[in-house]
Amino acid sequence: MNEADSPARLTPRDCILLEAEIAEQLSRFLRFGGHSLYFPDTRQPGGFDPESGEPLHLPDEKRLLLPLIHHGRCLAVFVAKDVRLQAPRTQTEALPQAASLILDNLALAKAARRDPATGLLAGHTLEADLTREIEQAQSCLLPSSQACLDPGLSSVSGRLAVLSFRLEGLDAAEERHGADAAEALLREAADTLRRACPEQVACAQVGDNRLAALWPGGSRKEGLKLARYCRRALVKAQVQPKGAAPTDPPLTLTASGGVAVFPADLSGPQITLSPRDMARTLLSKAALAADAAAEDAATAGEADPDGVTAFDGVLSEGGRVLECLPLSRFSCSLGRRVDAQEGMRFAVSPAKALAEADYRPATGQGRYQGRYPAMPKGEAVLVEVQEEIAIAEVLHLADPAWTIEPGDRLVLLDEAETPMDHEEKAAPRRDMVTGLYSYRDFLSRFARERGGLDRFGLVLARLLNGSRRADAGARKLAELARETLGRDITGGRYSLGSLCLLVPDADPGDLRQGCLELAERARDALGASVAIGAAAYPFLDASRADLLENCRKALDHAQLLDEPKVALFDSVSLNISADRLFTHGDHYGAMEEYKRALLADENNNLARNSLAVCLARLGRLDQARALFHQVCELDPDDLSARYNLGCACLRLGEHREAAEAFADCLRIDPGHVYSLIRLGQLAEQAGEPEQAEDLYQKAAARPGGLPTAHRFLARAALARDGREEARHHLHQAVTHNPHDAGAIAMLARLYLDEGEDPAIATTLARQAAEIKPKARYLSLWAEALERQGKSAEAQSVRARAESARA
Repeated sequence: MNEADSPARLTPRDCILLEAEIAEQLSRFLRFGGHSLYFPDTRQPGGFDPESGEPLHLPDEKRLLLPLIHHGRCLAVFVAKDVRLQAPRTQTEALPQAASLILDNLALAKAARRDPATGLLAGHTLEADLTREIEQAQSCLLPSSQACLDPGLSSVSGRLAVLSFRLEGLDAAEERHGADAAEALLREAADTLRRACPEQVACAQVGDNRLAALWPGGSRKEGLKLARYCRRALVKAQVQPKGAAPTDPPLTLTASGGVAVFPADLSGPQITLSPRDMARTLLSKAALAADAAAEDAATAGEADPDGVTAFDGVLSEGGRVLECLPLSRFSCSLGRRVDAQEGMRFAVSPAKALAEADYRPATGQGRYQGRYPAMPKGEAVLVEVQEEIAIAEVLHLADPAWTIEPGDRLVLLDEAETPMDHEEKAAPRRDMVTGLYSYRDFLSRFARERGGLDRFGLVLARLLNGSRRADAGARKLAELARETLGRDITGGRYSLGSLCLLVPDADPGDLRQGCLELAERARDALGASVAIGAAAYPFLDASRADLLENCRKALDHAQLLDEPKVALFDSVSLNISADRLFTHGDHYGAMEEYKRALLADENNNLARNSLAVCLARLGRLDQARALFHQVCELDPDDLSARYNLGCACLRLGEHREAAEAFADCLRIDPGHVYSLIRLGQLAEQAGEPEQAEDLYQKAAARPGGLPTAHRFLARAALARDGREEARHHLHQAVTHNPHDAGAIAMLARLYLDEGEDPAIATTLARQAAEIKPKARYLSLWAEALERQGKSAEAQSVRARAESARA
C-alpha cells in the first residue's frame, strides 16, 4: 500500500471533498465570512512559505492564509475571508495547532471508513455509499421522472454497477506459510484491484475472501468489461512469502467476478424497498453472480476463460439440478435470492453439453474424437420457490431413456416460447388430491380448447402466505373458484400454491367481479391473502396464445396492489410491464407496450408521456415533442410533461418554446428547481447574466435546490469574475456529488488558470474525463499534463480527445 493511500493519511483531493467540514471546525477558533482552498505550486512572493506551516494575516485585505499541514506535508492553504481577529497575534499562533488537530480528526474519520489491512473501503462504508448513490439515482427509476430526460442538471445517470470478486487461495496460503503471507497476498490483491479500476470506482473489502467495487453510472456491459479486466489482473497478482527459498513459487490466487446493476437487477417488490435494503440486495446479488461464476469455472476447468457472470445470467443459465425427487420432480439451485418465480420454464441440458467424445473402434485401430451436440434433455417448470432452492416438475423428456441427473444445467425459456412438442401417450389426468390438471396437462388442454372459443377468460390465482399446506390450500381455492366462476371452468396447477383457470364465455366485467369475490371468499375461508391476475379474450390484437402471458402481467400488476389484490389485464397492466422493460434498458420493448396501453385507453396520459420519454431517449425529438404537446393539451397541469416538453424543445434549439414550457412549469409549481435553472441557462445564452443569477439563486433557495444549483451559481460568479465565490460553489457541488463531472472540470480549469499546483488540476481533469469521456474534459486533462511537463502522456490523451470529437 502506498503511503499516500494509507487510511490514516489525507491527500489534497481529500481537502477538496472536506472543505466544508474543515471550514466548520475552523470557525470555532476563527471568525470569518467566507473561505476557499488554494493549492500553491511554489513558494509565494512576499515571504509566505506554506511549507513552514505559519499562517499569514493580511489585515488590509481582511484575509488570513492558513497552511493545512498533515504529516509534515502542506496539502493546501485555507483562505479565510472577512476575517475578524480580536487578538491577532495570539490567535494566529494557535491556528496551526488547531488546524493540525482538525486534520488529524478528519484522517481518523477517513481511516474509520476503510479496512486497516487493505486500505480499501470497509464493507459498511461501501454499503452506505451505495445507499447514497441509489437515493440520488431513484429520480430516474421510471420514465415519467423528469430527471431521466434531463440528466445534465443533476449529473446522475440513474444507473450504477456493483462488482464482486470471490478470491480463492488465501486459505491455502495461510496453511502453507502463515497468516502474514495470506495478509500480504490479500493486500496485493487489494492494490491490484484499486489500480485496475478508474478513479470514480470505489473499491472495498466486504469479507475475508471477497472484494467489491461500486461504479456510479456504470452499465451492465461496462461493468462486465471492467470485471473481466480486474479478474485478469487479480489472477496475475503474486507475492513471495518471507522465509521462502528463492526457488519456491510465489503465492497466487484465483478469482471469480459477478456484476449486478441498478435498477435492472431489482425486480418486483424490490423496487419499493428502502435505499439501504436495495443496497444490501444489490451487494448480495453481485456476490451470488460471483459464486455462480466460480461454480462454472470449477465445472469447466481450464476451458473457462471468463470467470465473470452478470446477475441476470445466474437465473437464465446458472441453474443446476441438485437432487432428483419422486413424481417427476427435482430440486435445483434457483431460489428467491436469484429472483426465480413459480411458473418459470427451463430447458434441462446435460452438465457438459459440449463434452468431448472419444471413440475407440472394437478393432483397436485408430481413434475418433469429437463433441456431442448441445441437446436439451427435456423441459421443466418451477412449482415451488424457496429462499435458496426451488422444486421443479418435469413437463416432458426428449427421450425417456435420457433421464435428468444431478448437475444438469437449467436454461430459462422465454415466456413467449411454446412448450416443447411431445406426443400425448395418454389422456390428461387429474391430480387425486386437488382434482386439478398438472401444469403440462393444463397447457395441453388449454391449447386444444381455446381454438373453439370466441370469448373466454384466463385466471392465475396465487396464495401469498407460503405453501406449507399448498395442496390443501389449492384444493380449497379450486372449490371456491368453481363456486364463484362457474362449474364449467377448467383448472390446472400453475405451481404448488397457484392455479390456472380457463373460464369459457367470460365477459371482462363479470370476470373481474368474479375474481374480486373469489379473493374475498379465499381470504375468509383460508385466512390467506390471494393475488389474482385475469385476462380476457379478445383484447386488442392479442392472439389466443398470448392470453397466458397477459395473465402473468396481470398477476404482476395485482401483487403491487393493496387488498384486494385483483387485476384484470388492461392499460395499467401494460404500463407496469413497460416500466419494467424501461428500467431494464429495453426502450424499444417498452415503447411497444406503451403503444398498446394507449390503444387500450387513449386517455392514458402516463403511457403517452412515458412513450415520449422513450422516443427522446432514442433521439426522436420531433415525435417526442408532439406527444408531450398532446399530454399537455389533455392535462394542462401535468408538470412532468410540461418540463419534458421544454427539454425536448431545448434540445431541438427552439429556445422560445422551451422558455414558455418552463414558465408554464413555474405556473404549476412556482418553486420548480429544474425549471428555474433551465430558465437561468436560457437567460445566460441571451446575454442576461444578472437575470440568470437571480433565477439560480431562487432555485438554490428552494428545499433541496442548493446542491443542484451550486454548479450554475459558480458559472454565474465566473461571469462577473468572482473566482473565489465560484471556487466555493464548485467545492460544495463536488462535496455533494463526487461524480459531478461538470463541476470537477470547472474546478480543474480554475486551478490551471490561477497557476496553482498542476498536479491537482491533472487529478481533477482526469477524474472528470473518466466519469464522462467528453472531448473538452480530455483536452483539459491533456493541458494539465502539459503544465506538469508530461508531454508524452498529454499527446496520448489529446489523441483520445480528437477521437471523441470524431
